[in-house]
Amino acid sequence: AGADGRYRLLLTPGSHTLRVHRVGYAPQELPVTVDARGTATVNAQLQSSGAGGVSGRITNAADGSPVAGASVVVEGSGAPAATTGADGRYTIDGVPAGTYDVRVTAPRFRARVQQGVVVAAGGATPLDLGLRLMPRVAVVGDYQNRITELLDANEVDATATGWEALENLDAYDLVVLNDPADPGEDAFLRHLAALDAAGKSAIFLDGPFSSDGTVRLLQRYLGEPTGRGQTSTGNIHIEARGDHPLFAGLPQRVQVLAEGERGGWFSGYSGTPLADFGTSTQGTLGLGAAYEPRTPSSVRLLLGALSATVFAHPAAGWSEDGKRLFLNAIDWVAAPGMGAVAGRVLGPDGEPLDFARLRIAETGKTVEAGENGNYVLPHAPGELTLEASAFGYATRSLPVEIEAGRTAQLEIELAHAPAGSIRGIVTSSGALTEGEPVEGAEIELLGHPRRA
Repeated sequence: AGADGRYRLLLTPGSHTLRVHRVGYAPQELPVTVDARGTATVNAQLQSSGAGGVSGRITNAADGSPVAGASVVVEGSGAPAATTGADGRYTIDGVPAGTYDVRVTAPRFRARVQQGVVVAAGGATPLDLGLRLMPRVAVVGDYQNRITELLDANEVDATATGWEALENLDAYDLVVLNDPADPGEDAFLRHLAALDAAGKSAIFLDGPFSSDGTVRLLQRYLGEPTGRGQTSTGNIHIEARGDHPLFAGLPQRVQVLAEGERGGWFSGYSGTPLADFGTSTQGTLGLGAAYEPRTPSSVRLLLGALSATVFAHPAAGWSEDGKRLFLNAIDWVAAPGMGAVAGRVLGPDGEPLDFARLRIAETGKTVEAGENGNYVLPHAPGELTLEASAFGYATRSLPVEIEAGRTAQLEIELAHAPAGSIRGIVTSSGALTEGEPVEGAEIELLGHPRRA
């Protein structure tokens, strides 16, 4: 019925039963007979049921698509649960007037409870809700499935696995690298490349001894972080350097391990620091959390102290706040909200500068231009300054705004810089050919794309 209560239905001739219903009213069924080319007038007067209802649409919070098959319950109302249709819509009637919590569950999604929903007699309270997908996480080198169990208990679809997960990244949203065996340099670098190619994030955990964790593999095969250390002196904490989702619902300083437990930290890392590692007796020792944007959709997060080993793990040794911080890390890494700036670097005559360097002035994040001068520089959102430089060309600084989930396009032209030259003669120093010119010798300026 429209706003004025009027309605019209097209029916085949014959006898029918008309059912009139609305949330908050008792339904009414009326007989009606329709003649060919005739119009029957049937008015209905609904009586209030003394109750109300809730109706709306359930969607995927990531993209707004409808979630079919979700269960919606008005807790404590006695009204039966509703199941969303293909369009994500639902209606629950017969809810006594009052204030309720509405709980929504659906396969592969995290449950959501909307508190304080007010239902009035005679009407339907509109309630549209978005659900977050459960992250699918591969835990590589778990200890007795301890991290996997923690994640499963907190609405994360976790799988304990080995390095083989890096060959099937379509099955996961992110990877936690706990304490697997060293696969060797070639395989490790291949795994890192696979993560970047798939745009998938990874968390590298630092262990309680130098031989534990996967931060050691980054140090061994990439050369950074340049330093690592471990301690069991005092209570171990990780202290935030600023606001960040890792510390949602937590104090700035989080004691992550029980008293007397041993944890690892790192230093000399070129990524963005998020938190420091310290103890109650030794003060700050190094970094406890830092990350590097890898692609517009992924990051590489290094996390100290919270590895799972025989010495400490989520079921014994991690504090409750430590578990919360780890779960926050999973949520953030699954959707880190990165963006990027991309484009080409050209010379004044339009020639591509495939040896150019791009750098964000505020953070130092740097990439090299590739084939045809193309570049992609992933970064956290913000209003930033992009520096473009190339040997023999004047450096340019340009403002750029990077937005979450988007790639800003920026083509850069560099002008020639004032330049000098080097010249000379290449001769032989051999006993029989002393001083003779050497034709065809190649002269290269090391560290720069200049040769003759």
